[in-house]
Amino acid sequence: MSSNKKSTSTKNIVEIIKSSMVNVVHVDVRYSSHDLDKEIMNPNDFIEALEFLDESGIFADAVGWKYEIVHVPGGEDYVMVHGGQMAPYMICTVHAKLTANNGTNIENIVNKLNETIFTQMSA
Repeated sequence: MSSNKKSTSTKNIVEIIKSSMVNVVHVDVRYSSHDLDKEIMNPNDFIEALEFLDESGIFADAVGWKYEIVHVPGGEDYVMVHGGQMAPYMICTVHAKLTANNGTNIENIVNKLNETIFTQMSA
């Protein structure tokens, strides 16, 4: 995987999932004491937790989300989102693999993930 991670928000991740731009195909939770010690999380549980976090208001972006595009030679590129890596108080980090739905290209997903309050206001 590349190390070209960019910041995004809980809201943007929820929106690309709810608008069916992507499918959540794999989620794992890694504990800070041992990066190799991880649990697989049900994608539906991840989506539910993410929506709850988004609705929390002030805490919605306390996790600190980053994303990266993973290029697969001869295959389908996908998006990895990482939460909790930038927050020293987190006891675990979350890593989710998102694949583009048919008809959605990676550039549209990246544009949505890069949205800020300023780009939303100017639209």
